[in-house]
Amino acid sequence: MARQIEQTGKTISEAVETAVKKLGVELSDVEYKVLSEGSRGFLGLGAKPAKVLVTVTGEDEAEEILEEVKIEEVAEEVKEPRKFFKKETTVVEKATEEVTEEATTAAKNNTASNVMDADDGYIFPDADTSYVSKSSVKKLSDEELQYAVNEVYARHGLKFTKKKNKERFERKEWYVGTVDDQNDISLNKYEKKNVDTMAAELKKRGLR
Repeated sequence: MARQIEQTGKTISEAVETAVKKLGVELSDVEYKVLSEGSRGFLGLGAKPAKVLVTVTGEDEAEEILEEVKIEEVAEEVKEPRKFFKKETTVVEKATEEVTEEATTAAKNNTASNVMDADDGYIFPDADTSYVSKSSVKKLSDEELQYAVNEVYARHGLKFTKKKNKERFERKEWYVGTVDDQNDISLNKYEKKNVDTMAAELKKRGLR
């Protein structure tokens, strides 16, 4: 559809020139219709501006040509639909298989049990920036849950005295033991709440 604009001006010529500038075209590229010739009024009083409807010519024809070109391109693609879709389907299937395999591998590597004895990683990676859900806590075994509590303090460099805890955390790439007393560690609001949530679950299980 051709572009149009209504424009006013002191004179018809001024209105047309202003419209041409707004449309970003040449005067030869438009045609206009006078909607109101306007009036000067008497001694400047009661003056009315001229009003025109300016239309850019030639755009409809260009759009029709473009549409024809697009139709021809689509027709070329439809000539061999089986070959086209078979290629696309193969690519999608391959990508899906790769993503599924990666997701399965990642899931195996990130289970709580594997994290405890791995060289890196966390049971709750975002425990210091977001709240851990009760449902996530309930899914952990007793050993995993106790480890998760210790993990919060390990982030702050708490040194552990029990051999198993000491070995597990000293294996982690992110762990640096610098604090002897747990009471010297200041937890943020997320960590405090998460420790309380996990401690409550441990108490339900009779482990505290």
